[in-house]
Amino acid sequence: MKMSHTRNTLGLKENAKNKSKNTEIKVETAIRQMLKDCKPITYNSVARVAGVSIAWCYRNEKFRERIALLRAKTGVLPKSLVPQSERLTSASKEALLEMFKRRIADQNKEISELRKQLEVVYGELKIYSNMNKHEIESKTKTN
Repeated sequence: MKMSHTRNTLGLKENAKNKSKNTEIKVETAIRQMLKDCKPITYNSVARVAGVSIAWCYRNEKFRERIALLRAKTGVLPKSLVPQSERLTSASKEALLEMFKRRIADQNKEISELRKQLEVVYGELKIYSNMNKHEIESKTKTN
């Protein structure tokens, strides 16, 4: 028995249109806010502020042209010769700093433990050296 029915995809299509419009509104709002704050306009910065992918900014014809125009107007120059993808973010700097702090604390703890062990060994060495002196003295007196 073969059933044929048409799928109701109107809801999906409408949801996709709404999602697309909401994304455009987010990007538009991000661009306006960046212009208001005198921030440089780039594909990366717009995508980051708007919460969309960089690929979306390039794919959308309207925003690609607008971002390119605004980028040329704001005159964004590279900050350094290190590519953006290889630069440390503030979050990664903080993570490295915390890692180094923990490492230093661990090493300080280890140094403290080793000093205590060294004290014990020096104490035992002193005891043995005193014992040997007494043994040597007693042997020389008997001879």
